[in-house]
Amino acid sequence: MKNKILFIAILLIITSCAKQQDLTNCLTGEPEGFISGIIHGLISPFAFISMLFNDDVIIYSSNNDGKWYALGFIIGTGGFTKIISFVKDFFKTNKNKESNQNT
Repeated sequence: MKNKILFIAILLIITSCAKQQDLTNCLTGEPEGFISGIIHGLISPFAFISMLFNDDVIIYSSNNDGKWYALGFIIGTGGFTKIISFVKDFFKTNKNKESNQNT
């Protein structure tokens, strides 16, 4: 139980660090690249939840360099699902270890 609470606390701390950009800078500044695509893919589930409550949030950068940004975004969303499966397996193995120790 302590691990789950710690994980949720860490997740909330990490997601609160997301930076916001000025919209005019997003449209006229330097286009987002491959690394930005990976980062945006990783935070896309949290951005989607935030987008439901705030009209100023978008998931996909409108000022991007095309194919490389899209590839990074896809890799980032895949990385997010891999992180979720790793966390799920981590808690499952801890639960199995605890049940084996009790018997």
